[in-house]
Amino acid sequence: MGWLRWRERGFTLLELMGVLAILVVLVVAVVIAVAGFSGRGGRESYDADAGTIQMAVATFYTDKRLYDPLKGWNEPRSTASPDYYFPTQTGHFSDIYAGDAVYVDGQSVYWLMEANDGSLADAEDIYNAAIWFGLMVNAPGSGTGVAPMPDTRENSAPLAGEGGLYLTGVPQSCSIYNYPKAKGSYTWIVGKDGKIYGAFQVDCVWYAGFSGSYP
Repeated sequence: MGWLRWRERGFTLLELMGVLAILVVLVVAVVIAVAGFSGRGGRESYDADAGTIQMAVATFYTDKRLYDPLKGWNEPRSTASPDYYFPTQTGHFSDIYAGDAVYVDGQSVYWLMEANDGSLADAEDIYNAAIWFGLMVNAPGSGTGVAPMPDTRENSAPLAGEGGLYLTGVPQSCSIYNYPKAKGSYTWIVGKDGKIYGAFQVDCVWYAGFSGSYP
């Protein structure tokens, strides 16, 4: 009879609060675990892309050291200026480098500095250092081989019918600084001495490193 009376009275408030507390602890533990896993996945993806792009740019540097404005990047026997080493707006690496470490939204990242005067890199510096992914993707290009006019991307792709040999596609993370059709949050740039940085902007300031989210 006592057992039947216990069943009829149901749970006490204290018992319900105990069950609720256990559920809350379990939910919090799961959320923390999932959030940590997502963060690690984003960071690992960022590091993987950084390594892949660095290797691609280094290979490009080795293969395409000379650029003839009348023939284009991919033409053989080009004999133009040897200053054109990298697939950037200027054709060579920039003087941008990673400065002091700072925290942005809880992430340890670096100031992007301009080596010539020690100032923070600005939008023009980033644009000039941005990688022209059209030169590197493994897909037929549309370039004519004619030197580009100011503010155009005439030669930001391999010549018509040719394919790049360095990347299989434009990374989803890259911004329009890299490629006119890109919509990502990172601008991959060639910094001082050919080092690759994943750059992002917060409040008009450019940083290098993993920002905490990645496509």
